[in-house]
Amino acid sequence: MMNSFTSMSIPCLSNHSVVIRGAKKMLDVGGAGHGAIYLAKKFDKLKITLWDQHETVDIPRNLIAKAGLSDRIDLRAGSFLVSDFPRGYDAVLFSHQVVIWSKKVLLQIFKQAFDALTPGGGLVVFNSFANDDMDGPEWAGLDSVYFQAVPVSSGGYIWSMAQVEGFLRQVGFEAPARTNCNLWTPHAVLEVFKPLQCLDGSCRAAS
Repeated sequence: MMNSFTSMSIPCLSNHSVVIRGAKKMLDVGGAGHGAIYLAKKFDKLKITLWDQHETVDIPRNLIAKAGLSDRIDLRAGSFLVSDFPRGYDAVLFSHQVVIWSKKVLLQIFKQAFDALTPGGGLVVFNSFANDDMDGPEWAGLDSVYFQAVPVSSGGYIWSMAQVEGFLRQVGFEAPARTNCNLWTPHAVLEVFKPLQCLDGSCRAAS
């Protein structure tokens, strides 16, 4: 299901993400490979690290090899719920991830993403979102029921962009920008940035 959503919606991400367009080194958190391949083909200077669980991280390896992108997409295994993210990236992508997690977990992994980024780097959340009043669209309500029920979920559902922006600000991000995809699903691109003043070592994500 997520791969179908990715194939259908990924052009919106690639066309509208300022962060990815300018990135040289991106961490794709929980990515299944399809999105990374699409983005690597579109942005020929972009190198991508797929960061996922030990049990699943090798699944995209053959896909990446067949696409001829093994030199630009590498795989890193680890549990991002208990391990620090790899560091030194100018972009971090959460594609179809925030729907899975509770507020508590999102705050934890957003803080990890903040620490993984170089100063001035950007985080991209690509997902379906509810509207800010939390009264639509209908698809968001139906999806919320699904993500409350799936075994991998920790209490996630379809958050509004305002809610996710609030979580991101809480851990230190700034300058949120939104782009609606205008698809039959309520997909949107939400981007935030790690402050440049973190260069002097004084900037820390909230604990």
